[in-house]
Amino acid sequence: MNDYCDFMETYNSGSADTVSMMADYADMMSGYTEMMEKIDAIDADSLTADDYAYYSEVMLRVSQRLSEVGQ
Repeated sequence: MNDYCDFMETYNSGSADTVSMMADYADMMSGYTEMMEKIDAIDADSLTADDYAYYSEVMLRVSQRLSEVGQ
Protein backbone atom coordinates (compact mmCIF):
# COMPACT_ATOMS: atom_id res chain seq x y z
CA MET A 1 0.00 0.00 0.00
CA ASN A 2 2.85 2.38 0.67
CA ASP A 3 4.06 1.85 -2.90
CA TYR A 4 0.59 2.69 -4.19
CA CYS A 5 0.36 5.78 -1.99
CA ASP A 6 3.82 6.95 -3.09
CA PHE A 7 2.79 6.39 -6.70
CA MET A 8 -0.40 8.41 -6.26
CA GLU A 9 1.46 11.23 -4.52
CA THR A 10 3.84 11.42 -7.47
CA TYR A 11 0.92 11.35 -9.90
CA ASN A 12 -1.00 14.00 -7.98
CA SER A 13 2.03 16.28 -7.84
CA GLY A 14 1.46 17.18 -11.47
CA SER A 15 5.11 16.76 -12.32
CA ALA A 16 4.87 13.06 -13.14
CA ASP A 17 5.47 11.54 -16.55
CA THR A 18 2.09 9.80 -16.70
CA VAL A 19 2.92 7.81 -19.83
CA SER A 20 5.92 6.14 -18.20
CA MET A 21 3.89 5.52 -15.05
CA MET A 22 1.38 3.27 -16.86
CA ALA A 23 3.61 0.16 -16.69
CA ASP A 24 4.26 0.83 -13.02
CA TYR A 25 0.54 1.19 -12.42
CA ALA A 26 -0.23 -2.15 -14.09
CA ASP A 27 2.37 -3.89 -11.92
CA MET A 28 1.06 -2.17 -8.83
CA MET A 29 -2.53 -3.22 -9.51
CA SER A 30 -1.38 -6.82 -9.85
CA GLY A 31 0.29 -6.61 -6.45
CA TYR A 32 -2.76 -4.87 -5.00
CA THR A 33 -5.04 -7.65 -6.21
CA GLU A 34 -2.77 -10.28 -4.67
CA MET A 35 -2.63 -8.42 -1.35
CA MET A 36 -6.40 -7.93 -1.20
CA GLU A 37 -6.96 -11.63 -1.88
CA LYS A 38 -4.70 -12.48 1.06
CA ILE A 39 -6.46 -10.00 3.33
CA ASP A 40 -9.88 -11.28 2.28
CA ALA A 41 -8.75 -14.84 3.04
CA ILE A 42 -8.07 -14.00 6.69
CA ASP A 43 -10.72 -15.45 8.96
CA ALA A 44 -10.88 -12.73 11.59
CA ASP A 45 -12.93 -15.01 13.87
CA SER A 46 -10.05 -17.48 14.08
CA LEU A 47 -7.41 -14.92 15.12
CA THR A 48 -6.07 -14.77 18.64
CA ALA A 49 -6.62 -11.53 20.53
CA ASP A 50 -3.02 -10.48 19.82
CA ASP A 51 -3.30 -11.38 16.14
CA TYR A 52 -6.58 -9.47 15.85
CA ALA A 53 -5.06 -6.44 17.55
CA TYR A 54 -2.15 -6.51 15.10
CA TYR A 55 -4.52 -7.00 12.14
CA SER A 56 -6.60 -4.04 13.32
CA GLU A 57 -3.50 -1.87 13.78
CA VAL A 58 -2.25 -2.67 10.27
CA MET A 59 -5.63 -1.99 8.69
CA LEU A 60 -5.84 1.32 10.54
CA ARG A 61 -2.38 2.34 9.28
CA VAL A 62 -3.38 1.41 5.73
CA SER A 63 -6.61 3.41 5.99
CA GLN A 64 -4.80 6.43 7.38
CA ARG A 65 -2.19 6.34 4.64
CA LEU A 66 -4.83 6.04 1.93
CA SER A 67 -6.74 8.90 3.50
CA GLU A 68 -3.64 11.10 3.36
CA VAL A 69 -3.27 10.46 -0.36
CA GLY A 70 -6.94 11.16 -0.98
CA GLN A 71 -6.77 14.67 0.45
